[in-house]
Amino acid sequence: MSDPRLTRPLTPRQRDVLALLAAGHNNSEIGVLLRIGAPCVKSQIVEIDNRIHWPGETFPTLRARAVAYALRICPAGLEDVRTGPRHAVTSDGSGT
Repeated sequence: MSDPRLTRPLTPRQRDVLALLAAGHNNSEIGVLLRIGAPCVKSQIVEIDNRIHWPGETFPTLRARAVAYALRICPAGLEDVRTGPRHAVTSDGSGT
């Protein structure tokens, strides 16, 4: 399996959504926990998916791709997702 990369870094809110998504919460639960509406959660998931570049991999849903990414970057624990990915791409296009 190839390594995922981000085309742009995730925002703190997107990292929160990603961590809760990977922990198994649905959009409504994430909305309650983060005090945002379910449509906003869905929008965040779409934006997370837009930022993940995973060459050669296909996933059946946005949720599956986001969860796979979260588990790939932080296999030891989902709380680490909130601190940011190891494989972020900086604004100048170089990796960290």
